[in-house]
Amino acid sequence: MKIPVKLGGLNPGEDAKIVVAAVDVGILNLTNYKPPAPDDYYLGQRRMTSEIRDLYGQLIDGMQGTRGQIRTGGDSAGAELQGSPPTQKPLALYSGIVTVAADGTAEISFDIPEFARLGGTARVMAVAWTSTRLGRATTDVTIRDPVVLTATLPRFLLNGDHGTMSFDLDNVEGAPGDYTIKVATSGPVKVTGNPATTVKLAAKQRTSMSLALDAGGAGTANLDVDIKGPEGLALALALCARRQGGDADPRPPLDPDAGQGREPHADIGHVLRSGLGYRQPLAVRQSVHRARCATILKALDRYPHGCSEQITSRAMPLLYVNDLAAGAHLAMDTAVDQRIKDAIDRLLARQGSNGSFGLWSAGGDDAWLDAYVTDFLTRAREKGFAVPDVLFKNALDRIRNSVVNANEPEKDGGRDLAYGLYVLARNGAAPIGDLRYLADTKLSNLSTPIAKSQLAAALALVGDKARAERVYSAALEALAPKPAIEFGRVDYGSALRDAAALVSLASEGNAPRATLTQAVAAR
Repeated sequence: MKIPVKLGGLNPGEDAKIVVAAVDVGILNLTNYKPPAPDDYYLGQRRMTSEIRDLYGQLIDGMQGTRGQIRTGGDSAGAELQGSPPTQKPLALYSGIVTVAADGTAEISFDIPEFARLGGTARVMAVAWTSTRLGRATTDVTIRDPVVLTATLPRFLLNGDHGTMSFDLDNVEGAPGDYTIKVATSGPVKVTGNPATTVKLAAKQRTSMSLALDAGGAGTANLDVDIKGPEGLALALALCARRQGGDADPRPPLDPDAGQGREPHADIGHVLRSGLGYRQPLAVRQSVHRARCATILKALDRYPHGCSEQITSRAMPLLYVNDLAAGAHLAMDTAVDQRIKDAIDRLLARQGSNGSFGLWSAGGDDAWLDAYVTDFLTRAREKGFAVPDVLFKNALDRIRNSVVNANEPEKDGGRDLAYGLYVLARNGAAPIGDLRYLADTKLSNLSTPIAKSQLAAALALVGDKARAERVYSAALEALAPKPAIEFGRVDYGSALRDAAALVSLASEGNAPRATLTQAVAAR
């Protein structure tokens, strides 16, 4: 888009500058943005104003009684709960400062990105100035392709379904003549019949057509539409449909690299908890394992660091320490309740407004850590410890949102997804359809035995015993042969913790005795 500018009233040799912006009117309407008016600023009538400045609220957070933090941005948390992000770049272009020619003319050129195909409006705003005078101008410009193509896809397709892709072709400003539309597909959806169609369009004419689609599998279907017309006209439209083999799954993908670089500190908490879960089927080994757990517990309780994961790993087994002590005929720990309460308070102080937990400060983007802390808070509530209902609900809502927006297991192994579903199931809020869908179609894509164990435990909690036993068996198979040593697993995991968690979760879920025995043997 080329924008000619002409300044009037310049003296010979006078230096003049201009700046020009072209912005989508829809964006401006969101904030009720007014075009720049420097003449009003410098020459407009003003009235006396008053302001009140108070920094107290920046020092102390009145909602939680914690010290305030310096924050920048602030829009990312809200965006997580909104709809899908725009597929096109926002139209907001700026020229920078441009020097006007001696005759008062200038031409500003903008490269227009992909914009509303049916016709969008951009507001062009210009401000000019010299050392002694200034001026401004504003106008709206309609931006659209000369030939506009819109396509409509089915909302979803199951395997073996037949659907229709509809086209509307509108010759808004293009030359009359023959237009060829060609559709190329990739993925599980195929076009039935001739993918290339030629239509004759007169000026300002609009026509419709359709193509038959067949769904042959699960996955992402990509459709590329090319249009060739007279006078060298060439347009392209890319469409994408993400569909599953069963019910349509609306979850958009997230960044697969989020949460990398974690440290494996959480193993001890899971191992200790597993030592409590299999007392009845393993009476012979009971005293030996409990004595070992008591020794490990003392070392864990002296752990010096205090990130959220470490606080949780330290406090999780404290929920069961007196049960362990009673079984091993050890002295009861009378101060354990206070340490658990302190851990709960420290963790809740690191909860953000969206329900997530940060490692060292309020809020974060680690779905596994959110599930881990909420798992501890859930167990603490079951043991009678006080956790504020509002904060606990926010934590569950955060996990629910993470589950809805999680990657498919084949992309990231499903570690965060499986743990989140387990925590929801423990709180009676798990989507049963998602659990069964994962067990029936995605089980092999869960990359760790603990993820499979958590899925099995979640199924057991919602009453689907048959699927739970099948998934427990798959978790056992994943333990043998024993996996190789890993460093830096994204779920703080290890082979030992996988086996211990399987014992604990299978015991809590009343899995068959054979499953428990084999799980202990695998440890």
